[in-house]
Amino acid sequence: MKRFFSITTKLVVGLIILFFIVLNSCMSMRPSDDKARQYFEEQGVKATIHHDTFDNRPIRYIEGGLQNEENAPLVVFVHGAPGSYDAFQTYLCDTVLKEKARMVTIDRLGYGYSDYGNAEPSIATHAAMVKHIVDQFPAQQVLLVGHSYGGPIVAKCAMDHPDQIASVIMLAPVNDPENEQIFTVSYFSKWKVTKWMLPKALQVAGVEKFSHATALADIAEGWRTLQVPITHIHGKKDNIAPFINMEFSKQQIPADYLTAIELEEGNHFIPWQNMDVVKEIILQQLESKEYNVQ
Repeated sequence: MKRFFSITTKLVVGLIILFFIVLNSCMSMRPSDDKARQYFEEQGVKATIHHDTFDNRPIRYIEGGLQNEENAPLVVFVHGAPGSYDAFQTYLCDTVLKEKARMVTIDRLGYGYSDYGNAEPSIATHAAMVKHIVDQFPAQQVLLVGHSYGGPIVAKCAMDHPDQIASVIMLAPVNDPENEQIFTVSYFSKWKVTKWMLPKALQVAGVEKFSHATALADIAEGWRTLQVPITHIHGKKDNIAPFINMEFSKQQIPADYLTAIELEEGNHFIPWQNMDVVKEIILQQLESKEYNVQ
């Protein structure tokens, strides 16, 4: 009997380790440059991969759309946690959008090839990186799109640079410091016994998760000072970023600047499951003279 339990215990431990090994290989969320090139080539889309530095840290972002048109409108996409540039790669391939604007999708700090594995808890620093990328592309109109954790990042960029950011779209953002959810799985990135087994992308996401409430509190005063049109899209069935985040936006963002779009059947995966809605808002803002920054 003891031998049976010994063998069973070893089998269970072995299966757990195997699970984490498979998880590590499948959840790195770090597509290589070659993978990126292959994807865009298969879609028949021209895209340029940029490697740069920000604050002495390596960063990567991918450019598509109107790349050769001087002062073309610029749309920058910022993913959530975990993730990478490929969260928005389908937008760069959209037949309508690519004829309307230069588009850039980024690896946030800590993810992809932007200082991979080194978490950056500061929303302000993430926003400064976004601004650094914006500065690489002269444009009379800049639109920022952020999903989940990327939502408050693009909002912070607009708080700091209202004269240079024309408008912002937040997709299922986690922006309320009083209602930040911590999931059980997040603790695996915190416990020493399990942390080493996780891919770095999940470790980074864990650091962000446990520091997010404080990081949001750090920018709390800025919401009321926003002077940039903000569109907040949120699904009522979002189990990751609670719908109460919409109430936070309504209470904190000046009403004259906020457009709130509530999706009755929407969940947290708006960039992919509700791309038609997101695309429509992007096109409306690109085509509106109201959003042009002179």
